Formats: sequence, C-alpha cells, structure tokens
Amino acid sequence: MNCKITKVPKFEDERGFLIEFLKNRELYVEHEKFGQIYIATIKKGYVRGNHYHVKKRECFTIMVGKARVILEDVHTKERREVLADASADKRVTKIKFG
Repeated sequence: MNCKITKVPKFEDERGFLIEFLKNRELYVEHEKFGQIYIATIKKGYVRGNHYHVKKRECFTIMVGKARVILEDVHTKERREVLADASADKRVTKIKFG
C-alpha cells in the first residue's frame, strides 16, 4: 500500500482554528496552479478575514451552523452580504469570489 501519513499544523486562537489541509506543492505537476484547501472554524461573535488577495480566488462553504459573510470590492467599495445557514435545508451555501 502506497500512502503517506503526516501531521499538519493547527493554527488556533480565540476565533477558532485553521488547518491548511492540502497545498499545491503536495500535488502532481499538472495541478500546480491549484492553491490550497483549508479547514477553519469560527466561534460565535468573532470575525475571520478582513483582508483581500490581489491574485487569489477563493471558494468556501459553511458546513455547520450559520455565518454572515460580507464581501467588499476594494476598488468600488460595493458590499454584498450573504447569510449562509448550513442547517436551513439539505444544501450548503458555496461562496466563490475573485
């Protein structure tokens, strides 16, 4: 059996935690433009984010609970608010921007 088991860092603070689950350097060459997959939690009442990326596209999904996601165009200041509730029905909200 060909498998590799590794430990990955878990970055934790008062907001929750973040784990970089898969990075592009771990993939085969034909997938090198892939960025990363990470898993994060956010505790109720806390904010995660408040930054932007010049050359990055992100997709994320709320798997458990509810989240208010505020997206802002850094040039026009146009804002969009999305209320994502994983328990609302049999589907989760996928948010893709960039």
